[in-house]
Amino acid sequence: MSDPAIEPTTESLDELADRLTAPQGRAITALLSNRTVEQASLACDVPTRTLFRWLSDDEDFRESYRLARASVVGHAITSLQAAAAESVEVLRSIMHNEDAPAHARVQAAKITLEVAVEAVRAESLERRIKLLEAREKAALKGRLR
Repeated sequence: MSDPAIEPTTESLDELADRLTAPQGRAITALLSNRTVEQASLACDVPTRTLFRWLSDDEDFRESYRLARASVVGHAITSLQAAAAESVEVLRSIMHNEDAPAHARVQAAKITLEVAVEAVRAESLERRIKLLEAREKAALKGRLR
């Protein structure tokens, strides 16, 4: 299921970046790689007040920063998905290892079941949402005629 918070907009990060100044570009990089605005300010040599102003008042800066953060999150999700298969194998090996402590085997089995149930719930919710969206779209078309 797609998440609107990390979905790209009609305007790409590159298009927005073309409208930013060099200090704003450095500021976005610094904001992504530092824990606080104050630390980012020091890293990119832009006053903290200026960063806060750009974050609150500059639509292009805000949107560029949002898209850059979304890109970082997208890459992190891809990495987690790649590691998921390995995680499943670790859980399976613990579950089937008769030499492993009983509590470890039970915990591995419990986690496996919980994740499987959650995946089924997520798929069911996705189907239901798509059905509701299709019904809403059909209802809107019917009203427009």
